[in-house]
Amino acid sequence: MKAYLDAVVGTLRGLLGDRLVGVYPAGSLVPRTPYGTLLPVVVSSVAAQAGPGGDNAVLNACRALRCHALGSWASKPDAGAWALGHAPAHREVIAEALASHARDRAAGPRIDAPRARAFLDHVLGRISGS
Repeated sequence: MKAYLDAVVGTLRGLLGDRLVGVYPAGSLVPRTPYGTLLPVVVSSVAAQAGPGGDNAVLNACRALRCHALGSWASKPDAGAWALGHAPAHREVIAEALASHARDRAAGPRIDAPRARAFLDHVLGRISGS
């Protein structure tokens, strides 16, 4: 994956130099990466965030779950809102994470760690097929 990202950065530098990336459609600059290629990276990312249990970990897990289901990435708030309807057993911790994120993460560390961990375990099980 690192080689792929290095190639993308090199391509962008070659094409754009010091110009802004935002003026080019992303699809014309970076090829779509197959989900099977991304899956190990997504699983590793969710697993690595399982410790602290803050809003960032919960909302990134929402993004992973949504990407697994729909095949596209979303912002943390959009993925969290989507996950509220797709992980009903974890609605409370998702709602806490969304509220914390909306407050500019001022309460991030106060997300209930055991419930956050349970949600991340749920997501890991869903996206890794176990």
